[in-house]
Order: sequence, then structure tokens, then C-alpha cells
Amino acid sequence: MGEPQRRRQFAFDLDTHRLKEVFGGRRISEAYDRIESFLTSRGFLHEQGSVYVTARRMEKRVAYEIFEELIETHPWIESCARKFNITDVGRTYDLFEMLAVMRATEKHVNESEKPSAAETAERESRQAGEPAAHAQSPSRSVGQTPEIRGETEREDFWEQ
Repeated sequence: MGEPQRRRQFAFDLDTHRLKEVFGGRRISEAYDRIESFLTSRGFLHEQGSVYVTARRMEKRVAYEIFEELIETHPWIESCARKFNITDVGRTYDLFEMLAVMRATEKHVNESEKPSAAETAERESRQAGEPAAHAQSPSRSVGQTPEIRGETEREDFWEQ
């Protein structure tokens, strides 16, 4: 049976001083543009900087063959790259989205812990020495996490 197909990620680091030597007076960004053009034409998405991820699942062997073709068609990469890594991509989490969810959860929890108007009036009357309007304040559940969008993903992220 063949190797499982997974999304793959290429990440590399090019030596800009070496690129200047190889490309002469031309802009070194041309090197990055050439790599981007090559990889995106073969099913990779430009994630950020020098990081590319396959749009679909791919066998590691196929990803390596794409790397070999890249080196064959752009031989200067071999002498200019400090590193060129491949990674099996698991589940991807958008940390900015998680931050927004965490902040929304925190705000909701903090707001639910604020005393009600009746609790505030009771506390103020006790401080003034007046009899309480009612003997018992409504109970609150402290520490309950509200149901909000992204809760499952956040829990899944921390469990792995």
C-alpha cells in the first residue's frame, strides 16, 4: 500500500548575500518570484515569506519530485539556500482567530461575574448599614465557559 497522502509544506531560507552574487545587479526579489511562480504552478499556496503549502494532499514522493524539478530548473537555489525543509502538515490553526475567541470568552466570563443591579444595591445598603432588600442573592456559576464559535477548535488545539 502506498504512503498516506498529506498536505506538505516547503520552507526555505535563502542567503541574500549569495543571491546578490548570483543575480548580479538584478533585484534579489527576482529569485523569490521565480520560486513562487514555480511552486504555485505545481499546486502550492504561498503561505507567507518563504513558506509554501500544498493546496491538496500529496504523497511525500511527489513533493520531493517537485523539489528535484525546482532544483533542476533553478540550479542557483542549491548554492543559495541555507535550508530547504519539507513538513507533513497536520491540522492548521489560525492563531489570530483563536485570540479573538479567547478574548471574547474572557470578556463574556468577566461580564457574567459582574454583580447584578440587585446584588449591587444589596452590597451598597449593607455598607450604609441599611437592612438588605432580600436575604439571598441569585447564585451564579463561576468558571463556566460559554458556548461560542471556535470553542471546539480551541479545546482541540490545546489537547494535541
